[in-house]
Amino acid sequence: MPNKPNVKKEKQAKKTAKSRPVLWLLVAVLVVAAIALTIVLGVSSAQRVLSFRGIRVDRDLYAYWQARYRYEYLQVNAPAGAYDTEGFWNSVMDETTGMTYGEDCEAQTQTRVLRIVTAAYLFDTSGLTLTDPQRQTIADGLNDLLTYRFDGDEKKFDEAAKPYGFSFSDVKKAYLYEYKAVNLPGHITLSDEQISSYYTTHYTRVQWLYLPASTPAETITHLRGQLASAAGANDRLTLFSSLLTDPEYNQNPAYSAYSDGYYFSTDSIYLDSFRDAFTETYPSTDGKKIYEAAFSLENPGDYTEVSTDDGLWVVMRYPLNYASIANDTYLESMFADLNELALADYLVSWLDSFAPEAKWKTGHAKTWVPHGQNSDLYLFF
Repeated sequence: MPNKPNVKKEKQAKKTAKSRPVLWLLVAVLVVAAIALTIVLGVSSAQRVLSFRGIRVDRDLYAYWQARYRYEYLQVNAPAGAYDTEGFWNSVMDETTGMTYGEDCEAQTQTRVLRIVTAAYLFDTSGLTLTDPQRQTIADGLNDLLTYRFDGDEKKFDEAAKPYGFSFSDVKKAYLYEYKAVNLPGHITLSDEQISSYYTTHYTRVQWLYLPASTPAETITHLRGQLASAAGANDRLTLFSSLLTDPEYNQNPAYSAYSDGYYFSTDSIYLDSFRDAFTETYPSTDGKKIYEAAFSLENPGDYTEVSTDDGLWVVMRYPLNYASIANDTYLESMFADLNELALADYLVSWLDSFAPEAKWKTGHAKTWVPHGQNSDLYLFF
C-alpha cells in the first residue's frame, strides 16, 4: 500500500487554483464524471449496488454513472460507427477472452466509480471542506446543464432521464462529490523521493548510433568489436558517448537536437507520434522497433541492435538522474509535468489500495437498456 501523503487543508486553496491543468490530468486518471459520496442513509440492501466505509451507492445513482460511462465509451473506446445498441454491447471485443464491449464498459465503470467514491471519502475524512466559491461553481454547473438542455425545468430533465434510470437529484449529488474527488489531488504533496522513484521506474533514457545501409561492412564489424571488448558498463558508456560524435559511426541527423538522449515512458501518449515521425523519416523501419528496443534494455550500458533496409541502429541505455532535471534547462522543460504525472500515478495506486474493502452487489444494478442509433445520452453530459 502506498505511503500516506501529506494532506493540506483549505489554506492552500490558491495553490490548488494554480494547478488547474493538473486537476484535469487527474480527472482523466480518475475518469471523474459523476460521484456520490454522501453517506446515503436509508438505502435498502435491495437497492444498494456499492458499499464502502459507510457510503452506500444506490441503483439510481449508479444508473447515472452507467449512462455517463456508456456515453464516454461510445465516444472514446468503441470502434467507428458503433451505437448504443444491444448488438454492439454484446459483440466480442477480445477474441482471446471472449469479453464483450458491454462487459468491458461495465468493468471500467465499476473501477471508476470506486475510485471516485474513495477519493471523495478521503477528501472528507482528511478534514477538507469545499469553500463557498467552490460550492457556487457546482451550482453554476448544474444550472448550466438544466438551462441549456432542459429550459431550466427539472421535470423535463427527469422525464428525459427516466428511461436511463436516474433523475436530476442524482446528478446534484454526483456534482457535489465529483468536485470533492477532483479537488483531493490539490492537497497532496509527494516527496522528492516519490517523484524520483516514479521517474526512474517509468522512464528509459537511451542514445543510438545510426549507420545507413551504405555503411561499409568492415565499419560495422569494427564497431561491434569495440563494444564487445569494453571492460564493463561504464567503459561501454564512455566509448559509446565518444562514438556519438564520430560521423564514421553515427550519421543520426537528429543527434544535435537530442545530444542528451531520448527519453521514453511506457505511459507516454507520445509513443505513437514518435513511431509515425520515425517511420516517415525511415520508410523501411517501424519506429515501434526503436522504442521497444529501448524498453528491452535493463541497465545502463546494455545495448542492442535494430537492423532494417534503412540501416543499422545500435541502441544503448543511459543512466537516469532525477536531480539533473532541476539543473538542466532542456530536461526541466521536457519534464515540466513530471510532478503531475507522478501524482496521478500515486493517486491511482493509493485509491486502488482500498478496493478490497468495497462490497459490490452488481446484481442489484439496473440492467442497461440500449437506446439505439438515436440515443440522446449526450443531453446529460
